[in-house]
Amino acid sequence: TQNVAIMRGMIISEAIDLENKLTEIITELFGKKAELFRTRILNKPVLDFGKKHAFINGLLKDKIAEFKSVETPDTDKIEHFDKLKTTFNGMMKEVVNQRNILAHSKKKFEDGILVLSSLNNDPPIHFNDDWKNEIRSNIKKHLTNLVDIRNALDEEGLIAE
Repeated sequence: TQNVAIMRGMIISEAIDLENKLTEIITELFGKKAELFRTRILNKPVLDFGKKHAFINGLLKDKIAEFKSVETPDTDKIEHFDKLKTTFNGMMKEVVNQRNILAHSKKKFEDGILVLSSLNNDPPIHFNDDWKNEIRSNIKKHLTNLVDIRNALDEEGLIAE
C-alpha cells in the first residue's frame, strides 16, 4: 500500500507537469499579455485540463484546415500537424483519465493484485508494474509531443515574442 501511495503521488505529479506544459504553451501565444492572461484566465478554476486541451486541439485543427485551404497545400505540414494532433488527442484517455482514477479511487485486492476503482465509475485500474510503466511512458510521450507542438506553433509564428 505504501508503494501504491508513492506511485500514485508520482503519477499525479507527472500529470500536473503535463498540464503545466499545456498552460505554458497557451500563455506563450499571448506574448506581452501572457502574464495578464495567466493570472486572469489560466490560473482560475474555469479553465481546467480539459478546456486547455480543447483549446490546443482547436488551434491544431484550425492550422490543418488553413494548410488545406490554399491552392497548393503543403502536404508535409498537413501530415506533421495531423500527427501532432492525433497524438495529442490521445492525452485525455492515456493520461488524464488515468490520473483522475488515481486521484479519486478506492482500493481493493483481486487475486492478489491491487485494483483501484474510481469513485466516478471509470474503468478500474489494475495497479501493477505494467500499468505503472505504461502510464509513465504515456506521460513522457505526451510531454515530448507538447514540446513538438510548441515548436511547430512557433515555426508558424503563433508563439508571440
